[in-house]
Amino acid sequence: MKKKQLINKSNVTTIIITILMVVIIGFITGCESENTLENEYADSEYLELDIYDKYRMKEKEFKTMNRAIQRLNIKKVEGLFKIKETSAKEINISPKLFNYITAGFNYTNSTLRPKSLSNKSKITRLKSGNNEIIFQVNDSTYCFSYSITALGDFSFNACKTKQNDLGWGDGVPVTQSTNGTYDISNALSFYKSFYQNGSIISSNSLEEGMMGGKVLFFRTGSNAHAVNAMSYDENTGLITYFDYQNNRAGWVDKNAVIAIFNKGN
Repeated sequence: MKKKQLINKSNVTTIIITILMVVIIGFITGCESENTLENEYADSEYLELDIYDKYRMKEKEFKTMNRAIQRLNIKKVEGLFKIKETSAKEINISPKLFNYITAGFNYTNSTLRPKSLSNKSKITRLKSGNNEIIFQVNDSTYCFSYSITALGDFSFNACKTKQNDLGWGDGVPVTQSTNGTYDISNALSFYKSFYQNGSIISSNSLEEGMMGGKVLFFRTGSNAHAVNAMSYDENTGLITYFDYQNNRAGWVDKNAVIAIFNKGN
């Protein structure tokens, strides 16, 4: 009887040890998987900006932001940007830079929704430190005037007055045809009233690097929005822009561009 009891205790001990080993191995494997995710860029340069003021940013800042964006897993869901990562640690960049970038994509998402949507809460939120932020886009229709003003040659009042004189106080007409193309003749005419040698640049001819604040129209549902293009990254196909009407920075896919206006000689 004593011998049988000892064997049973031994079996129980063996079972307990086996269970503990399974738990420990599972825990270690889980930790390794998590560490692999968080440390994918552990050996890469830690990215941070010295300047976050858009009026003072130089080429260095745009290059750093583009490098950070290249580390993100970004996809389009129903036409809106979605980012997989939820923390700066995952891609080895500063929390401030992570929040700045994700806020920019959040803002772009807010412009991509048609203005006719009555339920603003339908705007897709990014999984990030800014996931509770939904930017409300200023419905002012002088975005083109703001963009031209940002080029530094004309005042906003001059641009706005010209727009009103042309009867375009509700926005410079940029019409979309049934086949998805856009008629931008009115926009080009308005632009040339300030820059006589102004012309249109095809988005297909873009070269990587700084864009000098060129006026850019991009699709927003069935409408269009004018901003100033600052930098183009060929690797991601994204253009960094500043929206001076709403005082926000954002990123737009090159494929969403309707037209880019050049000042000419």
